[in-house]
Amino acid sequence: MRFRSTFFLALLGVASLIAVGCGNDDDGGSAPEQPAAESSATEAPEPEAPEAEPAADVLVAFMSNQAAGDQGPVDGMIAGLEASSAANGHDIQVVEALDPAGFETQLRNLADSGAEIIITTFFDLGATVELIAPDYPDVKFITVVSSPTEQPNVNALAYEFYKGAYIGGIYAAALTDTNRLGYVGGAPLPFAWADFNGFTEGAQSVNPEIQTTATFANGYEDPVGARELASGLYADGVDFIFTGAAAGDLGVVEAAREDDGLVMVSSDLSDLAPANVALVVEIEWAVTIQNEIEHILSGGETGRFRLVGPDTGEISFAIPDAFLDQASGDRGDRARAVVADIEAAVDSLLAGELVIEENTSEG
Repeated sequence: MRFRSTFFLALLGVASLIAVGCGNDDDGGSAPEQPAAESSATEAPEPEAPEAEPAADVLVAFMSNQAAGDQGPVDGMIAGLEASSAANGHDIQVVEALDPAGFETQLRNLADSGAEIIITTFFDLGATVELIAPDYPDVKFITVVSSPTEQPNVNALAYEFYKGAYIGGIYAAALTDTNRLGYVGGAPLPFAWADFNGFTEGAQSVNPEIQTTATFANGYEDPVGARELASGLYADGVDFIFTGAAAGDLGVVEAAREDDGLVMVSSDLSDLAPANVALVVEIEWAVTIQNEIEHILSGGETGRFRLVGPDTGEISFAIPDAFLDQASGDRGDRARAVVADIEAAVDSLLAGELVIEENTSEG
């Protein structure tokens, strides 16, 4: 598997050059490599997938039930779609499906329009794909963040982000002054509780006295509500927040900047609050999309379900160099001091020595 080279720049560069970087990414996976220390703007890893034949006559459609412009999951997946088109020569179409009442009609219209591959986002659209897929046996569906499939023409995948959250908890435990950590999610779904619990367990593995609080915005497209939740947490004594609210992350980062709090994000938003975005545990959305498309174009099997995470290279870690340079007080020095511990934890996770169980219990 491969990590974003920016993370290893962070780990190796802090030890030798005191320099760290982070970059924006999306999804995708591969096998581990130790990239040479280079610019912190290094792009996400190239997807490792079978070479695909040119697909000039193939239409790949992407349907999202969240709006583009989130600087997170949707934008990342669109970037992967565009990169795949550039690499493989296929046509692309992007559709927003924001009204659940229209999911089935819009999906059927795409399938009827000649799209050979249709990619959808998240559980609700994945359930609709499961419903209509038998009627379109010649269409290959890819459902991102969805449940295992029983349909032979559907490939589904989900992220084991709770493993990355655990590593983030270790890091947060080293930076908190109050021993109070918070989480802002989009909705109290099982995977969100798994992320929160992973974050909590990672932090408490360092300091059992740490307390964590979970809050949830009104869905994944509510930056204003997420900002209010984050501001409330900071006012209540929380000094480090892990946010997993998609577009809502923008609001959490804004609150961190205004309150000089710390925040861990799952998309690279460090440019919005350089002194406050302390860690990027990033889902590599774009790489996942490229991998999944090339898998199908190369004749790979369908009807599969794939779990992806740090061990597949589709979740990466980076400490922004801007944070080390601009963080207030001694935060930068404390971040540098914990780099070796984070690197050891990641190595242990990849080696199978650190086993992080999925815990979806609420609260």
